[in-house]
Parts: sequence; C-alpha cells; structure tokens
Amino acid sequence: MNRTSKNLPNSTILSHSNDLPAYSNPHLFESNKWIELLRGEYKIDFFLIRQKNGKSFFYFAHLTYPNFEKIVSLPFCDYHIPELKNAEVLNELIGDLKKAFPDAKIQFKWVLPKNVTVDDVQYKISQSAYLHTVYTPDYKKVWDKMDSSFRGKVRQAKRYNLETEFCQDLDSVKEFYESYHQLRIQKFSKIPQSFPFFQNLWQHFIKNNAGFVLKINLDGQSIAFAICLEYKAKIYFKFSCSKKEYLDYRPNNLLLNKLFRYACKENFKAVDLGLSGIGKTYEGLVKFKESMGGIPSPIISLEIIPDSYNLHTEKKLNDLTTEITEKIVTNNPPPAVTSDLSKALYPYFA
Repeated sequence: MNRTSKNLPNSTILSHSNDLPAYSNPHLFESNKWIELLRGEYKIDFFLIRQKNGKSFFYFAHLTYPNFEKIVSLPFCDYHIPELKNAEVLNELIGDLKKAFPDAKIQFKWVLPKNVTVDDVQYKISQSAYLHTVYTPDYKKVWDKMDSSFRGKVRQAKRYNLETEFCQDLDSVKEFYESYHQLRIQKFSKIPQSFPFFQNLWQHFIKNNAGFVLKINLDGQSIAFAICLEYKAKIYFKFSCSKKEYLDYRPNNLLLNKLFRYACKENFKAVDLGLSGIGKTYEGLVKFKESMGGIPSPIISLEIIPDSYNLHTEKKLNDLTTEITEKIVTNNPPPAVTSDLSKALYPYFA
C-alpha cells in the first residue's frame, strides 16, 4: 500500500503525515509527538484507520520483511487505547484491515475503552498484561492508599538522607542510560534501545518541558533514575533503573513517593506506571505496583494469522535476532557499542 489514503467498505486508512486529521488524542502513545519520535527512530510506516463519517479510529504500524508482513499496534509502547464508539465498530474496522492486508499477521495490544467489552469482540483476544495507574487527587489520599510496607520503606529511605533531583539536561539522560544499559543486560539479559532513541526522547519531550529525569542521589552519586513524560493530565513513568548494590536504601520507594507528591502538587490527575506481565516472572513487579496504590487494568492482545502467512520465515528471523542478542549480552560491551548494535537490531523487535 502506498502512503496515500485508502477507502474500504466501512472505513478509510490514512497515512500518518502532515495531512492527517488533527485529533486531540487523550493518551501519550497516540499523540503525534510520540508517533513522530518512533517514525524518526525506526523509519516505520504509521497509519490510522477510521470509521467513515465517524469518530472511531485507531493507529497501527505496517511492518514489511522479506516474505512476510505484519500489522501491529504502534511498537515500543506499553499499550494503546483505541477510540471506539462500540465493539461493533471495532469488529468492522478489523474486518477492513483484513481486506486491506490479506496476507499480514495482525497483532494489537490494547486497553479496551469502557464502552467495549471483551465478550463483544468477535476475534480471539486474551489478557497479556496489566496497566497500573495511581490516581493523584491529593497527596494524603495517595499516601493513605499505599500499603504499610511501602510507606515503611519510604520512611526507611528518608533515614539515609537520600536526595531527590529533578533534571532536564541531556547529561542526566546519558547518566541514566549507562545505568539502564547495565540493568537490561545483567538482570533481564536484554539490550536497551539505542542512546539516540533516548536523545530523541529528550529532544521531543524533556527539552520542551514535557518530562524530566528524576534521580535519587546518595553522597553525590545517583543510585536510581526514572524518565517521566508529561502528557495532558497524566505523568508516564516510562523508563527506570536503579543500582542493585544500593537497593537496601529503598531508593525506588522514595523516588515513586516523590513522583506522586509532585503529581499532586502540579495538579496531574494520575501517574501511569506502565505495563506488567501476568506470568510468575512479573508477580513481584505487580505486587510492588499495587503496594503503592496502583489500580490494575487488563491489557489484552488480539492476533489474527491468515493461512498464507509465512510463520517459518518469521521464526527464522526471530531466532536470528535472539541469537545475536544473546551474544551481545554474553560479551557485555560498553554502552556506546551496545547502542550502535541496538540501532541496527531494534527495528526487527517491532
């Protein structure tokens, strides 16, 4: 499909370009600024499908590889929330996508809006993760909703005279990346996105007062970090890391408590804590987010695989990227080298 509009029985597909209708998207991951960040970093084609003469729509990415293609909700995002009138419209739009891309695998990772129930979706869906949100009407209410163990660890952190720092300079992003690089490789056996991605994140958001790096310092050394993005009435706790040798100081508890206090002071309605998986590996993370008052919402996955789809070729590509990643992790190169390798590999993780 070329980069022009395409009319279908129930909908229209539009390329994400300057002539795309200017929707006032309520969520960060549907915002033009976020999509432009991804498009600039990964050279991916992004599109919007909308109901004819209606307001229902959602964004998607068209990924092409040798011998197979995929339609996915925008990659490298925790979730998406489609703008939908009802489930009937959702079924119509997905049906049109199948007509437009008959040989493509379709994969979406969504938080369904309240007016769409799982039972009304005619395609097979399953819960794949949680989204946790802390609502921030005022700080006392936030504090009271934390469980006693989380509050106790905040008090414990305060006894160590840890210092909190809100930063918007690029050097703080570089400092974060060095620590984040080690966490991803040593704890998760994965590689981080490239540093240019975080540099562009800083350029699009933080530099323009739409985000910050939150640091916890001990004796002049930064021991925990978070990159937080601000969009409309919500703060997105997007990337974080801490140095494992200082975890007994409870810097993460202090960091999040400071973030909630800031959100209340600046009149943000909520802090988005992002995605957590549903498997045993994520049980500790889910418990941690709920201990601070995080309210879970299900993230659902939808997958449609046509008979013509080349699963064998896709598996070979996935196996190759996994093998390369494992070799990088084993050798644990310095951040600059990992960044160059990530720049080449990450488009294949979409």
